[in-house]
Amino acid sequence: MIAYEYKFIKIKISMWTGKPKQDHQAIIQDHARQGWRLVQMVQPIHGHYETELIFERPL
Repeated sequence: MIAYEYKFIKIKISMWTGKPKQDHQAIIQDHARQGWRLVQMVQPIHGHYETELIFERPL
């Protein structure tokens, strides 16, 4: 059985513009080069201003 480690990155969203304060595509590309795989993007619940990227890679 393969074991994995996980990494969670939160990206803040501007409450004024609704746009992310960081480039999520650049973050995903950077982590992919380090061997991480994007598992899921969790979108904010109404009233919360962040998105969470969840990455995994084998141990």
